[in-house]
Amino acid sequence: MTATSLMLDVAWAGRLIAIGQFIRTKVKFLQKCFVPSALIAGFLGLILGKQVLNVIPFSDSIGSYSGVLIMLVFACIGVSGFSINKKDLKNEVGRVYGMGAMMLGGVCWQVVLGCTFSILVISSLFPQINKGFGFLLMAGFAGGHGTAAAIGKTFAEQGFADATDLGMTSATVGILAGILVGLALIKWATKKGYTQYLEDSSKIPADMLTGLVPEEQRQSMGKQTIAPVTLDSLAWHLGWALIATGAGYYLCQGIKKVSSLSIPDFLCTFLCGFLMFVIFSRGKKRGVYRYIDTKVFSRISGTATDLLVFFGVASIKISVVATYAVPLIMLFVFGIITNVLCWFFFARGYFKESWFERGMLHLGMSFGVSATGMILLRIVDPDGKSKALNDFALQNPFMNPIQSLIYGFGPIMLMTGKHWQIIGICLGILVVMNVLARIFGWWHYKVPLNERGAMPEDAFEQA
Repeated sequence: MTATSLMLDVAWAGRLIAIGQFIRTKVKFLQKCFVPSALIAGFLGLILGKQVLNVIPFSDSIGSYSGVLIMLVFACIGVSGFSINKKDLKNEVGRVYGMGAMMLGGVCWQVVLGCTFSILVISSLFPQINKGFGFLLMAGFAGGHGTAAAIGKTFAEQGFADATDLGMTSATVGILAGILVGLALIKWATKKGYTQYLEDSSKIPADMLTGLVPEEQRQSMGKQTIAPVTLDSLAWHLGWALIATGAGYYLCQGIKKVSSLSIPDFLCTFLCGFLMFVIFSRGKKRGVYRYIDTKVFSRISGTATDLLVFFGVASIKISVVATYAVPLIMLFVFGIITNVLCWFFFARGYFKESWFERGMLHLGMSFGVSATGMILLRIVDPDGKSKALNDFALQNPFMNPIQSLIYGFGPIMLMTGKHWQIIGICLGILVVMNVLARIFGWWHYKVPLNERGAMPEDAFEQA
């Protein structure tokens, strides 16, 4: 990849996003389904790209852009900082625990249900199917393309050569299913009155549907904290975000070199950004942060998210493995249905305030990638009032190591005849997490959905 190819890819993204916004303002169906303009643009890029019509000469690197942009998104969250409401610490910890239990639970219930269904049902119809076939549901849905590649490599080393291709297929189907299922659930929730920041589509103002804000309702994107004669204020804030992004990347690479740990790079960028906040916000009148406006970080993060969505969708691989078509369809249909049912049960239990909005982030991620979760979250919570992303970043250091162990040892156990053991381990994790939530009062299943409110304004204040 050259600097010119990067510039041209972004230029095409800008053109298609503008076209996507124009389409959103004209097509009522897309408005009623709250389809983001970047998502529309992504599908245009997929159709016009090399895989279909071959009209737009995207470089071969567009599939890697989303992984870089997600680091910038979480760097912005970190450098924005936050403060815990100590008066209600129990609920603060419980809220983060609930997000972590959902994220780890999504991995575990897909392993339990996917592997069990494959072993008992699919294997009876297709005796030649590998014992690890059902594990690919989790690899693609909860894991995504990156995890599917890693797990596929482990399977291949154990003799399951087709696992990588099947895992990539699972991840592609997961992304599409997550978007379609998520949009359908959002439409259902708005009619039921379960959304806290959106009303029923028939009552939503026209400007929210089209995305075009009238002049009298427009708000500032942020304050100018640096004099333009020395440095543009946007460049100042972008610089802080990029410092955290670069530091996080090098931290992640350093950890991989000195240990066997696999820590997500976006988590490292969040931690580096937050460390910058802790260091530079200290002192009289909050130190350097006197000249920081977190609204600008939000706009940088929002822009990166839109580009992430575009490149993530535009780079979806259309080619799939046809040899396993029937068992794949069986696994995917079963996986989609059970994933939604489990999501509804656990989201209702672990999330109290803004339960649907917070659940949407997890639903998208349980179908494949962070971008899908962010698409759905942004539709129902455009201003981040549910604090879902904050809690997701906070829980990651605690839950990710367990997920990594499942990713690493699951394929080996399945290929060595220990399939019921890995299923039992994941089932045990689900039980333990639920028991702990009940003991500490973090399980809210019995609270009627129509009696739940929005997240309190001071629950997790931005600093």
